Amino acid sequence: MPIRGMLCASCCALALAHAGSAYAQAADADTNASDSSDAPADIIVTAQKYSQNVNSVPMSITAVSGEQLQTAGIKAVEDLPKVTPGFNVTQTPTGAAVYTLRGVGFNDSSLSTRPAVTVYVDEAPIPFGAMTRGAGLDVDHVEVLKGPQGTLFGANSTGGAINYVANKPTDTLEAGLSATYGRFDQFDIGGFISGPLTSTLSVRLAFEHQGSGDWQKSVTRDDTAGRQDFNNGRLSVRWEPSDSFRMLLTAQRWVDRSDAPVGQAFEFKPQEPALADLTGIADYPYARRGNRYADWDPGTDLSKDNRLTMLTGRFDLDVGEAVTLTSLTSFSKFQTFLLSEADGVPVENTSFIVDSRNKTFTQELRAAVRLDGLRLTFGANYQSDRPRESTVEVLTTASPIIGLNLAFGDGTPFRELEVKARSAANSYAAFANLEYEATPRLTLQGGMRYTRSKIRYRGCLAVSADGSAGPAYTGLINFLRDGFGLGPLAAPLEAGDCITLDASTNPPTLLPGFVTTPYDEDNVSWRAGAQYEAADGLMLYANVSRGYKMGGHPFLNATFSGALTPARQESVLAYEAGFKASLADRKVQLNGAIFYGDYKDKQEVGTVVDPVLGPLGGLTNIPKSRIYGAELQLQAAPYPGLTVNAAGSYVRAEVLGHYTSTNEDGDIQDFHKTDLANAPRWQLNGNARYQWALNSQLDMFVGGAVSYQSSAQSVLGNLGYETSGRALVDVSAGVETSDGKWRAFLWGRNILDKTYVATFRNAIDTRMTYMGKPATYGVSVVFKY
Repeated sequence: MPIRGMLCASCCALALAHAGSAYAQAADADTNASDSSDAPADIIVTAQKYSQNVNSVPMSITAVSGEQLQTAGIKAVEDLPKVTPGFNVTQTPTGAAVYTLRGVGFNDSSLSTRPAVTVYVDEAPIPFGAMTRGAGLDVDHVEVLKGPQGTLFGANSTGGAINYVANKPTDTLEAGLSATYGRFDQFDIGGFISGPLTSTLSVRLAFEHQGSGDWQKSVTRDDTAGRQDFNNGRLSVRWEPSDSFRMLLTAQRWVDRSDAPVGQAFEFKPQEPALADLTGIADYPYARRGNRYADWDPGTDLSKDNRLTMLTGRFDLDVGEAVTLTSLTSFSKFQTFLLSEADGVPVENTSFIVDSRNKTFTQELRAAVRLDGLRLTFGANYQSDRPRESTVEVLTTASPIIGLNLAFGDGTPFRELEVKARSAANSYAAFANLEYEATPRLTLQGGMRYTRSKIRYRGCLAVSADGSAGPAYTGLINFLRDGFGLGPLAAPLEAGDCITLDASTNPPTLLPGFVTTPYDEDNVSWRAGAQYEAADGLMLYANVSRGYKMGGHPFLNATFSGALTPARQESVLAYEAGFKASLADRKVQLNGAIFYGDYKDKQEVGTVVDPVLGPLGGLTNIPKSRIYGAELQLQAAPYPGLTVNAAGSYVRAEVLGHYTSTNEDGDIQDFHKTDLANAPRWQLNGNARYQWALNSQLDMFVGGAVSYQSSAQSVLGNLGYETSGRALVDVSAGVETSDGKWRAFLWGRNILDKTYVATFRNAIDTRMTYMGKPATYGVSVVFKY
């Protein structure tokens, strides 16, 4: 493992400044050039469910303040790779992002897919990736916790956890407003107002609008796409009637009517080559083009209708000076409706109409006990998820559908199918975490969590509302039944009827219907570690932990029930050792870590070969895999007015053993030593900012940033379906008052206009890519009161 090379490269990586549209917050930031020679600002995090300096927590954490997020133009989880080495975000046709941290992710786009990296807002979970769009509103800071976090944060965090800490209501009146205008008619506006209503009651209201025009162009006609229209708001109420009791109630709602992503098709690869000429897309001008080009069906309304409502309540009661009792309750309701163009061509070949929703309720009760040399946290947690999914697949010219209709249809035009599913998941957990100060320099830590989960699933492939799939699938099913000596169906399939055939018995009944699967599991996650204060400003630590990711069911158009077999829970035994060093009179902070993880039954999107539609993305468990690597982070304030940050990671994520299965192309493959999906081996980023006084009232600043990641496989199997390695450069320059009351600046992102593949997709008859956004630039103004 080339750890030495990674460390040297990370230390030497040139950091340039990150700047972008700013969003006004109440967090007081020291913006005086005369004070900027101070040590890098410490961020207080709650990674262990209590407040600590980030550099005193014995684990690898990337913590970024709200002020830094604003300056960098980071508004969503999808932007965090700019400042978080080892973190990767992949877009999917449905718009749901897949998060991968240290090579650990789960590359599936269905709503009910449980992630390997879970996002939280003030410790309240946002259980599915599609629901995380508005997490970055009005934040004090964000914490990216790397490695398994199951002991305190629960299951579905084998890769790590991301916790956004929102700004809270203030005891004095504060307000802010910001506005941005940029290329492609980008117009963003946001603000907040915060203050007391009484001596014990205070409120905070924050909002944002993100909007822009189209930035993508059709390959074949005069048409555009890519519009952004996102609105987000949060109301927080804090009540502190006494020194021992605190209550915080929060209500957040966002609505996203932006366009769904569209891609560009670069290769025609029909599932049924003999029927290629009947698809209507054989003569399409396939090619790799610039980052602004894509294609979609004419007249399609690409705008989404995604909505989230989230309510949280936190209650803290101090019992004496040594004990704090905490209750954390959250409820979220999410719905999504969109049309996903998943083929990259202007013909109805493969499109999805997604209409899904979810309700989640969580309750955590815990106690924190503080004694001399000892800190104990213990409690219980309950979570209930109720996802309901429906996807209508528009497959009018898909070659396997043409073949099916020719072989078994009655002449009725075949246009669409529906995949539908409901599930109910209930999880119960009890946990405890102990920190013991064995000596003034040595602290020992240990934690354990028992989790019991019950999942009930019901789903099938079905004839959609237009009924067009009924005749062809009725003919197919009767043909299959005849082969087993069974009679024809009692009645032809109609709109709403399930198609999926029961193949669970021997011999199979081959009766269409819902697949109903109960799935129960339990596990014990744990963590043990030690931290040693080797010298003033130097902390060494080592941890070993066991983490789990919950099992789940695939969401796909399965002709046979066996394709809907649930994936088992995955587990990881992870090791990490590292250091955190404050150097040069605390003007330099240097943190580093090495890590290794042995995975058992790693969940991945594998391939199920359907007799009608060919290779489909199903769920699979890889018996053995491993992930190892190293990270380095540097923060420095070497000169008055100059701040520099640089970070880098090397990650190797690969399959072990001779695991044989079907690959994305439908071929049998031995996956030994192949890379896991969406795991670039190298990621480097850095930023720098220089600020100086123009006069007694006005400062000027300049800066920029560089973020680099190497190429990565988009699917399991090293088949050449790679995202692009790329280095993106951002710059900024502006002025602000010495008291920080207002600021105005120019900014540019991806100023070298790097063209790169962000995501690869293998559709039914085409191969396509989603491209990264081209160069953008604009101006931002920020006012604070």
